[in-house]
Amino acid sequence: MAWSLENELRDLIGVNEIGEAMERLGFSRRASITSLRSGWRRGGAETYVYEFDLVEGAREAPMILKACTPGFGVASVRSSFQKWLQRRRSVSERGIATPHLYAVGDCVLLEERLPTKLTAAKGTGLASDLALSAASMVVDLVDMGYRPVDLISDLWCRGAVAVLVDFGEDLGDPATAVPPTKSLQASYSCLKSLGVSGDSQALRLISSRIADFVQECFVGDAKWSESTKNSN
Repeated sequence: MAWSLENELRDLIGVNEIGEAMERLGFSRRASITSLRSGWRRGGAETYVYEFDLVEGAREAPMILKACTPGFGVASVRSSFQKWLQRRRSVSERGIATPHLYAVGDCVLLEERLPTKLTAAKGTGLASDLALSAASMVVDLVDMGYRPVDLISDLWCRGAVAVLVDFGEDLGDPATAVPPTKSLQASYSCLKSLGVSGDSQALRLISSRIADFVQECFVGDAKWSESTKNSN
């Protein structure tokens, strides 16, 4: 059977008719589907995406299908997809904003499509509450052990809230043995390039976490040095 968006939605939602799928998604059976592009397109190094809107009268719900397509060297597509879901669940439980998830299938998920990428604010300056939301996310992820290098560039926005949409290898698994300074400094520099002031609450939050880490390292080294001296 040839692929169609209607069939994909029925399979994802687990129903026999597209009208039932519309109802499960919070619309009536009369809702229509408007595809934004003809077919799937590459969304990133590990994804293909299909963007569309559900429309009923004046009401519109932007949605996106994401298919997991990891590169060569990945042992299993399903294993990679499960890691996506585990990371997504982990950060959501921490309170980090993620797109609304409508349905999960076999290495495909259906979620909310966000309208604006955070870096789109470049040139106009980033609103202070949005910058603080992004900085808070950076600190939370680092404290959880994640070490993303280019996090800010991957964030999208829901109003004044920064939203994490990429749960692939750019985020990676927690690696607490790796110092967080590179992730923190990269996020600091990226926010500053978007017009965020160095004395803003957002950048002061990241600077403070960098200072805390340096202090932790200093105290740890001092304790190690003292214990070595005592053992001799």
